[in-house]
Amino acid sequence: MAGGAVKYRHLSRHSAARQALLRGLVTSLVKHEHIQTTWPKAKEAQRLAEKLITLAKRDNEATRRKAQGILYTPHEILPKLFGELKTRYAERPGGYTRVLRTEPRNAYDQAPSAILELVDGPRDLRFTMTAKAVARGQHEGWAMNDVTQKNVDKVTRYREGGKKALDKLVSQFKWVMGQQQRETEKKIRTDGEKETTHQPWHLPSMAVESEKFLHLSRPIVPATASLQGNIAPLNVNIQPQAILSILDHAVRRDINDTQSTRVIGALVGTRSEDGMEVEVRSCFAIPHTENEDQVEVDVDYQKNMLALTLKASPRESLLGWYTTSHELNSFSALIQNFFAAPDTGTFPHPAVHLTITTDPAAEIETRAYISAPVAVNAERAAESCLFIQVPHKVLYGDAERSALTAIAAAKDTEDRSAPLISDIEGLARSIDQATGLIDRVSEWVGGILDEDEEPNHAIGQYLMNALSLAPKVDPEQMESDFNNHIQDVLMVSYLANTIRNQIDLSQRLATATLNMGEKDGENKAADGEKGGDSRGGRGGKRGGRGGGRGGNHNREPREPREPREPREPTE
Repeated sequence: MAGGAVKYRHLSRHSAARQALLRGLVTSLVKHEHIQTTWPKAKEAQRLAEKLITLAKRDNEATRRKAQGILYTPHEILPKLFGELKTRYAERPGGYTRVLRTEPRNAYDQAPSAILELVDGPRDLRFTMTAKAVARGQHEGWAMNDVTQKNVDKVTRYREGGKKALDKLVSQFKWVMGQQQRETEKKIRTDGEKETTHQPWHLPSMAVESEKFLHLSRPIVPATASLQGNIAPLNVNIQPQAILSILDHAVRRDINDTQSTRVIGALVGTRSEDGMEVEVRSCFAIPHTENEDQVEVDVDYQKNMLALTLKASPRESLLGWYTTSHELNSFSALIQNFFAAPDTGTFPHPAVHLTITTDPAAEIETRAYISAPVAVNAERAAESCLFIQVPHKVLYGDAERSALTAIAAAKDTEDRSAPLISDIEGLARSIDQATGLIDRVSEWVGGILDEDEEPNHAIGQYLMNALSLAPKVDPEQMESDFNNHIQDVLMVSYLANTIRNQIDLSQRLATATLNMGEKDGENKAADGEKGGDSRGGRGGKRGGRGGGRGGNHNREPREPREPREPREPTE
């Protein structure tokens, strides 16, 4: 990033953490083209983003490798970087990003904030603000000053179709300003009477005959707190383990008179910061009874299970609910409103309703909905809502695909069981599958070259991006590297076996030493007893006191001696 006399901000991190932070910011910038962070982080990330786009404009094998090392998700972002962004900034000599200072986030976070964005993009703030300033001047009849004219030249100089895009946005702003002015004049004419309803409005390009279409639009003023969480669009991502849990719940359900059509449960997962994207990671079943007249849900069980689930996974939250039927009725609206309520649901975010079919004779079909309130009377407000279908997809990773393949292998057997394959067999199957896919692609490309197949530019672009990520290696070099790798693996295996044998041998030697030590101790003890006996025998043969004490023989009693006469004292 920097070297020599170049100064840069450490951001209170060591080098590796700082580099990881900047890589994450630049990855989000290229993906969303607009991020909000602190001013120091934005200025440092701007350097790396400028370098990344410069690499994309060169577009060769070396720059692709460098860009791939900067981005965290290159398989998703490299096509955009070397496609859309490269074309957008082909004529621009530099200055691909812009940092705009903003107010602090809140009263408790007074760090200097900023917005880092890509210029000439769909979320270019300066382009929008310039168009609004031009529209305000034309609406009020003001002449354009030098500063506004300079900004117009800047934002349209390198933008493709910049003049037309600016004029179109200016006309839209003028129409909105005129609409707001008419609303203000209408309020003044009614002598300050409050207007309780807000009529929906549409841009002129979207105007259609009102008697043939139903328009659901946001009001001019911000929506109330009770409605604001139910009108945001969503993109739903579903993990396979959630689908398997729902199917397991449907198979193990208790079929009786009150529960024979469908099962319900809660969806748990993560939500993005802006609330526009959710990921369903898990779910849990909720007991309920349902008939033609009423539906009953065990609310206490739902609250306890939700608290337990969130305690085990603090980063996850309640997302909505699921059912095993595509039918949408008044009971569905009642349950949807329960999961979207402020005290028991996902408020202020919309609740996601996931439906899935469980018919064994048909393929699994999933649908995702959010809801919006409908203008009905107060008596039917709890059981009325408008279900809006939202895009969704099931995320299959490599691990999930391997697990599903192993499960699907048992469907054709009578006992519904299949053995797990070894790593070598799995590798062989993966290689065979990759070879088959390559053969299909080669056959399709050959048909296009022979003019037997219709060309598809989207598939061609996808294949070109996929091939650009693969390293270009000669077959001989690849074979040499593979053989070297095999030799390394064999050497590691040989060393591991040698170490294992040495450990086994050392354990055996230690055990043998302990056994021999015990036997030597027993022999020494026996020799000691025999030596004592022999020494005692020798002492007995000598006789006297030593023999009596040393031998094992009993001492014979001595005859008593006569007392001696006392001697006379001498002179």
